[in-house]
Amino acid sequence: MPMNKAIRKNGVLSRKPRNPTEAECFEYMESQGWTCTKRGYPDFVCYKGEDLCFVEVKPTENYVLKSEQEKLMNALTERGLKCYKYTADGGLVLHKVE
Repeated sequence: MPMNKAIRKNGVLSRKPRNPTEAECFEYMESQGWTCTKRGYPDFVCYKGEDLCFVEVKPTENYVLKSEQEKLMNALTERGLKCYKYTADGGLVLHKVE
């Protein structure tokens, strides 16, 4: 099994996830200039300059957010913070409060 080495970027210790879909999202966000932390819930907190966003990762588009995930994403969105759901088959999709 390959080592999951920590990466230090902009003074933040970050670790590429072992979960394949999370690793794909991590690589995508970093390729777009974001610094990502992987510390639990939501899956990623990413920042770039003055921008901040939260990303929840699911394997495919059919996977829905759990009730608590939905509540937190709604609360963050209502406070003007950007939240996204990332899936391998759908990419990065902006979360909207319904």
